[in-house]
Amino acid sequence: MDADKTFRSEMQPEVSAGAAVLDRAGALDRVGGDAALLGEIARLFLLEYPALLAEIRSACARGDARELERAAHTLKGAAANFCARPTVEAAFALERIGRSRELSQAREAVARLEAELGRMHPQLSELADQGDVSAARPRPAE
Repeated sequence: MDADKTFRSEMQPEVSAGAAVLDRAGALDRVGGDAALLGEIARLFLLEYPALLAEIRSACARGDARELERAAHTLKGAAANFCARPTVEAAFALERIGRSRELSQAREAVARLEAELGRMHPQLSELADQGDVSAARPRPAE
């Protein structure tokens, strides 16, 4: 089974408008319950995603399907750390558009990704802040 089919089976192609923006419990589970680590990953995502989104926009404007595919794939993987299904699916749609080399649907797909990132941003900020609190707590002696 190729990677796309595996990914599609894990992340269904359509999400209802009321779908959860991210799954905090799932994201925490992915980092072994380490809230400080999750907070740090959230801070990094918040710093990095604007540049990736700019690369996606630029690739669309230039008609650079290969760059669109690469940047969308990178953003998809980063969003998956938070079990952010709607954002992951929006990025995956752009990745597929880039892979197909048919960019006629790219503008609409970018708008969807932007909307999902906008919904995700406040929750990531909250995770980043909670991670700071967790990181400030003394660790038990080993």
